[in-house]
Amino acid sequence: MLSSPGEASRLDPWKNIESINNGSGNSLDNLHICVPGLDSAPNIKTLALLLEFIQHHLLLGVDHIFLTATYTWKSPYMKLILEFLGSFIDDGKVSIATQAGDGIDLVNSFSGMSWGRDNVKNFASNIYLYLSKGSSK
Repeated sequence: MLSSPGEASRLDPWKNIESINNGSGNSLDNLHICVPGLDSAPNIKTLALLLEFIQHHLLLGVDHIFLTATYTWKSPYMKLILEFLGSFIDDGKVSIATQAGDGIDLVNSFSGMSWGRDNVKNFASNIYLYLSKGSSK
């Protein structure tokens, strides 16, 4: 889940490490959120709702949104989502990861094991908490 192609994230989790070390901490982002549940095939309606969700939270002041999907990186669904959210990714506002680590769409798995949906969501949330630690309050 931590590895992703270059077009899926522009987040630098260590961008503010110097401000943390010297005590200033003023340049940290305020808020990152985790959305670990894109687990249905994207269509016009769901993509429009996703776009509205992202834009709404960015307008409310969220600095970065982490999304996870149950599609492989080579899946046509993931390619559609990456293309659809490309401008948000390029601006560093959205990062996308996959829960389909073993190459099978819509199966929460990694390291050769299939996992329960809620277990993988908790795992994703912990990873994003870790990644936000160096760049967000």
